[in-house]
Amino acid sequence: MDVLPTGAIFFSVDPRAVPTRTAWEIGRRTAEEVVARYAQDHGEWPKRIVLDLWGSATMRTGGDDIAQAFALLGVRPAWDHASNRVNGYEILPVAMVGRARVDVTLRISGLFRDVFPAQIALLHQAIQDVAALEENAQDNPLRLHADAPAAAYFRRGRRGATAVGLARLIAKGEWAARGDLGAVYLEATSHAYDGSGEGGEAREAFRAPRR
Repeated sequence: MDVLPTGAIFFSVDPRAVPTRTAWEIGRRTAEEVVARYAQDHGEWPKRIVLDLWGSATMRTGGDDIAQAFALLGVRPAWDHASNRVNGYEILPVAMVGRARVDVTLRISGLFRDVFPAQIALLHQAIQDVAALEENAQDNPLRLHADAPAAAYFRRGRRGATAVGLARLIAKGEWAARGDLGAVYLEATSHAYDGSGEGGEAREAFRAPRR
């Protein structure tokens, strides 16, 4: 249904309307500031970036982090004019983006995984479509990984797991080296999701560096 009974149902955000138009403007500007700062510091466009997506933050902002991921890819969400719900996306030409695209890896929280499967699926498909473009790798670094497993872009612990466990480990002093913390992080980031299922084991795909 498109209409909710007045006073009967209270909700914080309609997941189908994420990212909102306002969040898109904020996320787009943030993405360009990040890219510009990197280019200023390193003299070249960034080729890849990892973003953490949190369910609570997405509800609070309307999805500006999701919008940032879209903008880094050079993709613009599309909204239904009547409901303002996201119903697709438009891949912008590199000339319109004004820079190289950025290969985005998304690490999602347990709440995000459970509340926003439609956004995971949309970003998943957008990444696949961008990777399949007939563009050179300098403008589109995703071309270098066009044959990579699609689900490997979204990583979080197995279904039912919501916390990484690093805070508890550090607070109790139950670690001796950085490698101990890394092992816990990788264990909690062992599954990949594309928005259509329970996710699959992808620990090694997450561990492996992308070149």
